[in-house]
Amino acid sequence: MVSPVAVKAALGSVFRSARAAVGGTALVLTYHRVIELDSDPQLLTITPQRFEDQIAILAQRFNVIRASELREMLLHKRRIPRNSVVVTFDDGYHDLLTVIKPILERHSVPATAFISTDLIGSDREQWWDELEPLLLRAPDGSGDLAWDITMPPRNESQRLYVTTCDQLKRLGAAERESSLDEIAGQRSVDRSPRPEYRMLNANEIRELASGGLIDIGSHTASHQMLSASTLSAQLHEIAEGKRTLQAILGKEIELFSYPYGGTDALGPETRSLVAETGHSCGFANWFGLTFPWTDPYAIPRCPTENLDGRDFAGRLEQWFTMGR
Repeated sequence: MVSPVAVKAALGSVFRSARAAVGGTALVLTYHRVIELDSDPQLLTITPQRFEDQIAILAQRFNVIRASELREMLLHKRRIPRNSVVVTFDDGYHDLLTVIKPILERHSVPATAFISTDLIGSDREQWWDELEPLLLRAPDGSGDLAWDITMPPRNESQRLYVTTCDQLKRLGAAERESSLDEIAGQRSVDRSPRPEYRMLNANEIRELASGGLIDIGSHTASHQMLSASTLSAQLHEIAEGKRTLQAILGKEIELFSYPYGGTDALGPETRSLVAETGHSCGFANWFGLTFPWTDPYAIPRCPTENLDGRDFAGRLEQWFTMGR
């Protein structure tokens, strides 16, 4: 006798295959940094060699399309070509220009860089980067440098880091700065910026966008967790980030990605504000595949890891299989 569970699983598989065959699917990948660092507690970095391996795989085996192309397919409910992949970057670190762009150019792979604007041209680090030496390192720079946030905390410093991260991401920019000053004062640590953690300046953003391979999108002004803010504060964050980038580039900015981007980071009101400020789509950071009927203001993205080319290709094939 055939198990009802087996029948249900088989029907689900048939449905997924039919759905993908009719509408097609896309994977949107989220990257942050391509650089060699001795510590990466937020798991935001990929080494240059591994990144080049991944981009080569994308160029050889997949149909890489622009975020703007995917947006048009969603807006018009058009079929998505088989094995379509969109490459995106969040935040706006300087290695977008010094490391990432040359690799993308070598393989003719387009991408979109979503940039938070408050730190453009600043010597300040993103708050999560500043927090790492404040809480996870001793004054001599030592610490458990192999630890990251996917692991259980092994000591009080790591427990404090996890708790503080959750608190700071819900604060506005001024409150975050005040909290970081207080932490640095308590621990007698200087908040000196590190060159390898700096963000792009305005001229570098223009250079990044030159050549047409990399599109620029907005990522708010201060990387605020929008759902933790009032509607007026959300509107300011979304509109100000867009305005600043448009002033730098002299062109309309229509693409947007939500800071943090998890299911707790945005709601219907936030999506409406993104639309009202002239953005034509919004990219989230929860895992999922994209279909022609996906909400253009809640496009899922898949996280990337420091995988070699073979494992990366296997991961993407596995994800596409989930949607078939």
